[in-house]
Amino acid sequence: MNKLYEYQIVRAIVDGGSLTSAASKLNLSRSAVSKQLSALEARLGAKLIDRSTKSLAVTDRGMLFYNKSRGILDAVMELEESLLSDNEHAEGRIHVSMPKALLQSHMMKRFSEFFKQHPKIKLDLTISDSLDSLIDQRIDFAFRVGELKDSGLHAKKIGVANTILCASPEYIATQAPITTFFDIVNHPIILPSYLNLSENILWQRFKQFSNLDQAHLVDDANALLQLVKDGVGVAFMLDIAAEKALASGDVVHLFPEFTINSTDISLVYLNQRYLPKRMVLFKDFIQGQ
Repeated sequence: MNKLYEYQIVRAIVDGGSLTSAASKLNLSRSAVSKQLSALEARLGAKLIDRSTKSLAVTDRGMLFYNKSRGILDAVMELEESLLSDNEHAEGRIHVSMPKALLQSHMMKRFSEFFKQHPKIKLDLTISDSLDSLIDQRIDFAFRVGELKDSGLHAKKIGVANTILCASPEYIATQAPITTFFDIVNHPIILPSYLNLSENILWQRFKQFSNLDQAHLVDDANALLQLVKDGVGVAFMLDIAAEKALASGDVVHLFPEFTINSTDISLVYLNQRYLPKRMVLFKDFIQGQ
């Protein structure tokens, strides 16, 4: 027997004052109500309702059980009503974590469009690359770039980020010519410390001819892009982090015919069987674009 159903039986008996009234309310026979009550008392090892007289008498332990179980039943009803309301009217707050690498990309525009379409859903945005704090910080969704460790989280691929070679137009015009990929060994190199390029064949060959100990290392996509714009050197970077700069001409994509590395962009969220309506809408919107 479902425990909540047992609680309902006790509540109906006490509220109605009789087994007959409880049976009518629950659409059961009187004998079925009596049987379920007896089974509950046997399981608890306690007499809840004294049925030795024509009128019922609730025992002290029975009243304690009634008061406690009534609170549980009321809480369950409130929860169900809240979820039903949420399904009909999507509103509330969504906590999202996004890495800096995506802030200047089309992903941000897609992200913004959702909240324009659903003004009753509010955003709580955290800029981070870590998955460690999803539970502690109560993050609903995280956008992540790169390989994900098996963390017990759901991860849905929503795009691809490519590692490209970039430089500013001014740098290209004023420095030693870059006519082949391996010409860059003669130039200052800027590397993103958050990318793993070790398995790429082109990268392996490049390392044989260059002194990477002298490379600039940057762990922030926006800072790396600014160094490229300022003409510090030639950079390996994610295309999504340079979308606006490439479109405006502030940065030039060198050797687009080469694929240096590709990695997935994922939408990550906690493993939950049921999601509130606002979260379902957000997930479907992001995945469907």
